[in-house]
Amino acid sequence: EPVAAAIKNLDAEASNILVRTLTPQARILRAGATILNMAFIPTNIIRDIQNAMFLTRAEQGLKGTAELIFSYPMALASAAKRDDLYQDWLRQGGAHATLTEQLFRRPQITVQSLAGIKPPLYRRVATAIPDAIRYLGETGEQATRLARYKAGLTLGETPTEAAIKSRDVTVDFSKAGTIGKILNQVIPFLNANIQGAERLGHAWKQNPKQAALMAGTFIGFPAMLLYILNRSFDDYNDIPQYERDLNWIIIYKDRTPQERAERKPLYAIKAPKGQIISPVANAIENFLRFVDNNHPRSVPEFFATFIEDISPIGFPYNREAMGKSLSRILPPGLRAGIEATTGQSLFRGQPIVPEYMQDVAPAEQYTQYTPELYKQIGQLFNVSPLQLENIVQTTTGGVGRQVGRVLSGYIFGGTGGEIGR
Repeated sequence: EPVAAAIKNLDAEASNILVRTLTPQARILRAGATILNMAFIPTNIIRDIQNAMFLTRAEQGLKGTAELIFSYPMALASAAKRDDLYQDWLRQGGAHATLTEQLFRRPQITVQSLAGIKPPLYRRVATAIPDAIRYLGETGEQATRLARYKAGLTLGETPTEAAIKSRDVTVDFSKAGTIGKILNQVIPFLNANIQGAERLGHAWKQNPKQAALMAGTFIGFPAMLLYILNRSFDDYNDIPQYERDLNWIIIYKDRTPQERAERKPLYAIKAPKGQIISPVANAIENFLRFVDNNHPRSVPEFFATFIEDISPIGFPYNREAMGKSLSRILPPGLRAGIEATTGQSLFRGQPIVPEYMQDVAPAEQYTQYTPELYKQIGQLFNVSPLQLENIVQTTTGGVGRQVGRVLSGYIFGGTGGEIGR
C-alpha cells in the first residue's frame, strides 16, 4: 500500500524526470511496432480473430462462434464504411478498446463523428497520412469487435450488452489500473500483456468446461497436427524457440545440405498466434515435444515454461527466461543499450552478431538481409551493421526496419530471418 500510494502521488504531482524521459521512448516503440508498421495490420487482424473465436466459443458455445464468423465480413465492411451499424456501436460505447484508438487518442473526433461534424479542409489535408494509417489500423481492429456486436444482437443481447461484450472479445487496451497506467507509460506493452493474461484467466473461470473444450479442439488439435507434420522435417529443430512461441509454423520442405550450410531461410509458412491463446498452444506443443523425447527441458522446466507464457512479465527461471522477462519490462532505450553492450538479444536469447561472424571486422558484420543503409553507416564509422539494425528495431519496432529498407532502395525485398514466409 505505501508503494501504491507513492506511485499515485507521483502521478498526481507532475511526474518525475525519469518518467518524462522514458515515456517518449515507449510511445515511439509502441507506434513503430504497431500502428505505423504496415505489416502489423494483417498480423493483428489474424491474432484478433483467433482470440475472438476462442473467447466467444468459451462464453457462448458453437452457436455464438458461428454467428461471429458469419458476421465478420459485414462487420469489416461496416467498419470501413462507418455506416449505421458502426455508428450504433459507437453510441452504445463499443469504441476506444483497440490499440490504435489508445495510441491515436482523439475523443473529440469521436464526438464530432457522432454529431456528423467534419473537421476543416486544411486540417484534413495536414493530417491525411496519419489519418490514413489510423483508419487502416482502426478498421482492422474494430471489425472483430463489431462482428461480436452484430452477433450479440442476432443472438438476442441488448445493444448496450452487445457493445460491452464486444470490447472484451479480444484484448481491451483501454483497461488499466492507476499503477498500470503509470507503468505503461514507460513499459511499452505491459498493459497488453496483462490484459491478455486476464482475458485467458477470465474465460477459464467463467466457463471452465467450455474453455477446456475449446482449448482442446480449437487450439490443441491444430497444435498436435502441426507438430506431427513438422517433426518429420529435419529443419524443425532449427526453428528458434521464440519463433515457435509466436507463430503457427508449417514446414513444407527440408533445405538441402548446401542451403543449410549457406544459412538459407527455412521452407515454411508462418502465421501469428493469438495473444490470448498462445500460452495454451505453446504448452501443448512443448508437452508433445517433451513426451516425444524431443524436448531439452526437464519436468520442472516444462511447468516453468508454461508459467512464463502465461505471466505478463515472464518467469525468470533461468538465464534465457531472465532475458525474455527483461525484454518485456525494460524501457526501449535501456534495453537497446544493454543489448549493444552485451551483444545479446534479450528476447531471442541469441547473439546479435552470429558466432561465425564475430571474428570479422565490425563493418563487415552483416547478412544478405541487412539494409544497405546500415552497411554504409557501418563502413563510415567502423561499427557493426547488425548492431545498428538491432538498436533501431529495439527502439522503433517494425517501422524502423521498413524505413531502413526504403532508404536503402529496396522496399519489396524479403525481411529475412529464419523462416522464409
